[in-house]
Amino acid sequence: MKTIKDIISLKSQPHNIFPDQYSALFLSLENYFISKSDRESAIRSIVNDYDYKARLFIYYQLDVMIEHEKSELFEILSLTMDDTFLAQEYYNEIETNVDQQVIDNIRDQHNS
Repeated sequence: MKTIKDIISLKSQPHNIFPDQYSALFLSLENYFISKSDRESAIRSIVNDYDYKARLFIYYQLDVMIEHEKSELFEILSLTMDDTFLAQEYYNEIETNVDQQVIDNIRDQHNS
């Protein structure tokens, strides 16, 4: 099983497209996670050979990277830090499982 030390050692291994193997690994994982197209099996196939602590390290690294994505979205939407409060009545309307609802809706329409 690969360990955290194995992951960290990727920083010193060159890659032909990315700065190093570490960047290649995490950018690939981030891409699979964000794209959501078959992400579960794609991510599992990549991390299958990593031990628990290494997978935990991967989680924390991806958390930092995805947080960066959220910051970029904040800028794209032209939001400012001085106005980030969303009233509870609207916050309660935020869906946590939108993707599944869309899939179910399409499936229902197709089956009718």
